[in-house]
Amino acid sequence: MAQPTTFSAAMLLLVFTTGCATSYREFTLDDGTSMRHEFRHGRPASSRTDTIEVEEASFDILLTDTLRGRYRFELRTSHPCISRIGVYRIEPGKRSLFFSVIAPEVKNGLWQGLSSPRRLTEENFPWSSRMETTTELFQIEIETEAGSRDRVYQPVSVPWDSKFRVADLRRHLPPAAAARLTATVVEPWRFEFDGRTWIRGYDSVGGEGPLIEYVLDGESVESWSELVTSGVAALPAVGNASEDALDLLLSETRARLSYRARDFRWSVIERGPGHALYEWSHQGCPTWPPQHEIARCDIAGPVVVSLRYTVNTARTRPTQEGLDFWRSRLRTATTGTAPGGERPLRVQADRKGEADSVPPDATLRVAGMCASAGD
Repeated sequence: MAQPTTFSAAMLLLVFTTGCATSYREFTLDDGTSMRHEFRHGRPASSRTDTIEVEEASFDILLTDTLRGRYRFELRTSHPCISRIGVYRIEPGKRSLFFSVIAPEVKNGLWQGLSSPRRLTEENFPWSSRMETTTELFQIEIETEAGSRDRVYQPVSVPWDSKFRVADLRRHLPPAAAARLTATVVEPWRFEFDGRTWIRGYDSVGGEGPLIEYVLDGESVESWSELVTSGVAALPAVGNASEDALDLLLSETRARLSYRARDFRWSVIERGPGHALYEWSHQGCPTWPPQHEIARCDIAGPVVVSLRYTVNTARTRPTQEGLDFWRSRLRTATTGTAPGGERPLRVQADRKGEADSVPPDATLRVAGMCASAGD
């Protein structure tokens, strides 16, 4: 699972005189690409020497499943008179303004800003159609009241799966609204967890389809050792034959997971009419940490319903007993959309009072059955 990354500029001591200084900085991005970019220190409006000490300048992008974006910026500087901060997206041969802040109020050497929600469009997010994590290069331009200007380059990893943004959105909602958000997604599977306490770390009805992720109590979808994922997604378009679609789905899944992965291993454990149970592992890749996963997928008309158990092997070592347990659980799981399965279960938030009394990070707590039957 990809996690959002913010790269911070190194500590800079920039002394501006009446001339312009030019220097270069080289970046190595996540995909191994080396990028060399020029940045210039601008000419101050006055003839006096103006000093800006930028200890740290960084920003990141927050997305929600409502396809709205917010930009969070942090600046640490000893200079009290910053007149403008601009963030530009760097493209070959040009730059485009991403957002701008006028007269930020720097207090005790720190300014933090969070923009108003902004809808994602091809105009302001020209790469928003990409589904995988991308690394974009941005230029942070800081201007002082005296006219001095500094430009700092910062790569930013943008994961477009949006799973981390919903948790952020929930933290900003009133408790009652956050509780309702937790309880809206229908769990399509009936299955049993192991004896430990699992919580709902994330849910979404946006993107490619409904998705629910469960983590162990005390962990989160940003930092987990074991993960159970339930989801529904559209099938690849391959005529009307579900077996052809399943073949293509397995082929695409294997190709996607194995791309640039170290020591990738794949095995189809069980294959039946319209369903498959498979297992894979690798020792890490540029996007994901080392993982071991067992997964079940069932064809249900135009969609595929999936259930997966994943171990982050960089944090915990899977046991044979644990893997056997989840192979059995996934094999015997039933779904309300699969032939012979039961009707879907509506997941209910674990609350003991009115919705208003539920904390903003309300989660589903289970120790045994995943959910109880609902309407």
